Amino acid sequence: MREAQALVDTGATSTAIAPWLADELGLEPMGRRVIGTAAGQRRATAYRFSLGFQASALLAPSGLTAGPVFLPNEVYGIDFTEGIDFQILIGMDILAKGSFEMHPDHRWRFAF
Repeated sequence: MREAQALVDTGATSTAIAPWLADELGLEPMGRRVIGTAAGQRRATAYRFSLGFQASALLAPSGLTAGPVFLPNEVYGIDFTEGIDFQILIGMDILAKGSFEMHPDHRWRFAF
């Protein structure tokens, strides 16, 4: 298990992982596929991995640290370009599995 910073992207169809993180985790490539991006089409390496979310501190009783909550199935994700400040991009393939809410004060909630 490894903690990583993620970006939630409601405009992304697929979830993605930084190539260096996939290497660090020892993920085995599952082939390549053509994907559409804002910059055009490109070939990306696909991986399977588990994705969990750190539970809110508000959910932990008496100040106990709540552990991560994992999605019930593995994620099929692709790699993305190096040089970005986050390690995981969470796309609509994940967000569509639950209920995602964004609030004007920059809070958000994801439940599944």
